[in-house]
Amino acid sequence: MTKKHKDFLFFTILLMTVFIVYRKSLGLALYGDDFLVISKFFGGYGPGKELNYYDPRIWISNYGFQYLTALLYLVFGLNSLPYYIISLTLRALLAYSIYFYTSHIFNKKAGILSGLLFAVSSVGAETTDWVYNMNSYIGIFFLLIGLTLIQQAKTGRSKLKAWVFVITGYIVVPIRLFIVPMMMPLLAAGERYILIGKKRFFKPDYLIKTSFIFILTASPFLLLRLTLPSLGWQKVNSELIGQGILRAQEMVSAGRYDFLATPFTNLGRMVVPIGPTQLQEAGLKVYPLSTFLKTGLLLFLLGSVYMVFAFTGLSFKTLSLSFLISALFLSFLKIFIRYQGEWLLKEFSYFAWTFFGLLTTMIFALLILKSFIRQNKYMLFYGVSFVFTFSFLYPWLYSPGFIFSEKDRYMILPSVGLAMFLGSLLSKMINKSTFGVRILTLVLFLFFVVSQAVNVQRFFKQKLIERTPELNGIIFDSIMAAVPELPKDYRSVFYFEDFSPGVSESLLRFGFGYHMQLFYNFPFNEELHPVSLFTYEALEDRVTNEDIPEDYVFAFRWKDGEILDITKTIRRKLFEGSTRI
Repeated sequence: MTKKHKDFLFFTILLMTVFIVYRKSLGLALYGDDFLVISKFFGGYGPGKELNYYDPRIWISNYGFQYLTALLYLVFGLNSLPYYIISLTLRALLAYSIYFYTSHIFNKKAGILSGLLFAVSSVGAETTDWVYNMNSYIGIFFLLIGLTLIQQAKTGRSKLKAWVFVITGYIVVPIRLFIVPMMMPLLAAGERYILIGKKRFFKPDYLIKTSFIFILTASPFLLLRLTLPSLGWQKVNSELIGQGILRAQEMVSAGRYDFLATPFTNLGRMVVPIGPTQLQEAGLKVYPLSTFLKTGLLLFLLGSVYMVFAFTGLSFKTLSLSFLISALFLSFLKIFIRYQGEWLLKEFSYFAWTFFGLLTTMIFALLILKSFIRQNKYMLFYGVSFVFTFSFLYPWLYSPGFIFSEKDRYMILPSVGLAMFLGSLLSKMINKSTFGVRILTLVLFLFFVVSQAVNVQRFFKQKLIERTPELNGIIFDSIMAAVPELPKDYRSVFYFEDFSPGVSESLLRFGFGYHMQLFYNFPFNEELHPVSLFTYEALEDRVTNEDIPEDYVFAFRWKDGEILDITKTIRRKLFEGSTRI
């Protein structure tokens, strides 16, 4: 079997794995910003109604390539299944690029493990749930291919080709790759450090040359910034981070330092998405101290096993160091939260996630330091993995102390970094250890795979309760039957009663106006898009404050699996005895 055949076979395995683990997503309806992207593209930013052409400038912005969803709408309309099939195929393609990049740095084994870990990962699963985010898969795919080709490049021409991939990836999804313009010059400096050696690297003449390479590597992004100012970092990003830093300063002034631990909580939650919550429900607690002795022993042992992988070998020395580091972090964390006001961190699940986040950071630091001292190519790999994994700090800085769901769409790049990191660690243990440790490594790999896959299943199982195409069809067909034509000269108001909170949020609130615009195919005008309300008080206030006429109010009730038209009843209640004309 040739190399191409083997690679195609592995891509097929990745594709099957993604579709098996994420299969429940195929049963979802489009929602929310999916409709916003499609509606705005055809009504506002895309093919102008008067000019009758596509304005290409809409693609060159931080959210530009999300409009790929609108192009799919031309083919598939509101049939959601093809969108999710394409999204999952792109996810498998990204998993393959992780395999491609990691294999080049380490070996096939590391690449296979990393690709599979990403294929089943629940981290960043919203990228599939919010299907219009599929451009994230494309952009990161191009970036990883570019990084691999840069490593392989022997000539200036091949390096230029690699850079085309990197820049393309950045343009496709700048909102997820803000870090790339800063990362690429650092990688170039790191590559030069490995090439010329530590002693010569810090000499003045070599530092000048390195500075020139640093600037040269940053120049494509500077050129993009000058020619396409809507692409990349914006003033609003700086303002949001500035506000976040002010909040952090206020917390420090008040003697609250607990928010500083939450990045590690976020990281640990990605590594171990299930387990801590279930153990907490089973009775494990951090307080009182007598209870923590049992809880702490479990975490200490698990943390020690995890730390062994930082040393990629099993000996008395590595075991001793692993036990010591695990004990120190556990003790530090217990003392730290004792004097902090963040009660979440005092719950077992959040405490455990923070602990594993600290250990993961320590492993990263040890591996980067070791490869820096040895001046090998692994330094660049672990540097990229570290930057990817901790890229969630960018949205975290908007609100220091915030704890993300591991499935958040902002976590898609961290998901890639974590898969690369864990896959490389596991492969090293398999390559260098005894049979017993290989079995332990296999058990740990299976734990990562099973825990992530189960978390994906739970996530989409809940989504299927709230957002199936069948339920979506029942609701909107009932609306269409009761309201064959919408008023186009004034905003109409829809009141929904007794719908479950999940259905109300997913199908009837988020993106409702854009959905209705597409569903009824009326002219795009955001000021006239229908709005949805879910309490009578909110409806009454809206009608009164905006002086909405009676004929523009529609109402529906969910009862025993049916949609009842209660428009007449609600209108009578709203307008009977009213003095409004």
